[in-house]
Amino acid sequence: MLVALPEKAPAADTTVLLSPTFDLTFANPESARIAPRDPLLKLDHIRALAASYAGPDGPDSGLVSPVRARVDHLGAITIFTGTRDLLNPDAHLARDAPGTQVTVEETAGMVHDWMLLPVPEAKTTRAHIARLLR
Repeated sequence: MLVALPEKAPAADTTVLLSPTFDLTFANPESARIAPRDPLLKLDHIRALAASYAGPDGPDSGLVSPVRARVDHLGAITIFTGTRDLLNPDAHLARDAPGTQVTVEETAGMVHDWMLLPVPEAKTTRAHIARLLR
């Protein structure tokens, strides 16, 4: 889970995110459209987990929903996502983060955290991530 840091934190050169959550409200209608095709994440379940994780401030808080926070201190951000991950639509919303260069690397047909699975696409992506972090 990505959490916005205080403005005093030093800027990172590169941030790599794998199947990240940007909006714990999961209000994006595109997430509901993808949900039936996601074999790993269930929208109602993940909404309940998000509410529990967010605590008294709720899932609208910028501390847990970076789509509502400043993230310009994170440097360049590369997001890896799959089209069968219900978190995928919010990855595209992150492109609009002001003051931050965000690149979305999307792989068709992949599920949540696919880049950690023993599939050929993951091997290629892990090599790409290693190059980004050098």
